[in-house]
Amino acid sequence: KQPIDLDFVVDAVVSNGASLTMEENHWYDRDGGDGWAIEEGEVGEDGRPVLTFKMNSSVLDAGMKIAQGEKVKDTEKAFAEQSKLASSMAFSRVLMSSSNARSSAVADFGKQIAARLALTLVGVKAASEIERSHVMTVEAVESSIKKNAETEEELAGALEFALENPLVSSSLAYDLTPKGLSSDENEVSNAAASTSALAMRILNEAYVCSFNEDKAKYEKCLDLFVSSVVNACDLSNQNPKDNERKRIANAAASSLPHQLGAAPFLTPSSLNLVSSLCDIDEVVKKFSTKTPSQTIAEAAAARTAKAAAEKRATAALLILRDVAFQ
Repeated sequence: KQPIDLDFVVDAVVSNGASLTMEENHWYDRDGGDGWAIEEGEVGEDGRPVLTFKMNSSVLDAGMKIAQGEKVKDTEKAFAEQSKLASSMAFSRVLMSSSNARSSAVADFGKQIAARLALTLVGVKAASEIERSHVMTVEAVESSIKKNAETEEELAGALEFALENPLVSSSLAYDLTPKGLSSDENEVSNAAASTSALAMRILNEAYVCSFNEDKAKYEKCLDLFVSSVVNACDLSNQNPKDNERKRIANAAASSLPHQLGAAPFLTPSSLNLVSSLCDIDEVVKKFSTKTPSQTIAEAAAARTAKAAAEKRATAALLILRDVAFQ
């Protein structure tokens, strides 16, 4: 049991009582807890002592053993699992904070950190707050594999990469995932710009990493991102009454030409995914068919959905045209 001392009381006050209900073994709930030690140095010119933060030697040794693949004790295994869980929770906070920041500079800085962390923390599972985005990306790639047999091998590699890097897939589809919040068109446009910045940060970071590590890392990230956009459009076509999905799909498709235009390079598999947005014959036929039981509101929603699908197809054609003339 933890002794009741001044630190214990301060933690309880600062955390508004949350520290009293924390699991004892979850050292990361207290911002590192016993994993870090503070040492006071000499007093500086400002009259304050210099503080030095040092990691606990036993914690550092356990981390080094795990990183080098050495045999570890049960307690060290528990430390490794909790480290991954702590990393997942911290990443989720960074991602959500950058998405909700009012300052564009703070938001952009947060996205830079999120992109670097996402590609660094391999094998770390997505926290519950962003897990839905990871699931959406995986489902999007699986759907793309079924519809694009000619690029099945490339997309299978992207799917494997998504399963091994949940934080990357969560980041690429984070702003394409419905949050259940009401928003007007201006707010959705801002969200689309935020999505573009985050996706481009991930793609650019993956491109830089591909020079020294996995050469195909960037290509896999690109396939994941385009698959997520295509899937968002497909979901909007399937649910014409879902206004949030419709806004997300329209914003994603309209910003896709700019995003791909700023990408380091495009791949045949990504362009094949883009071309699938032009296949709207079934969508047009579905929304053009009228039934006696159809209400005026349903007919209006069908017309709007048909127009939106045609607009997204036009955006895809512009991308293909620009590529053809390069």
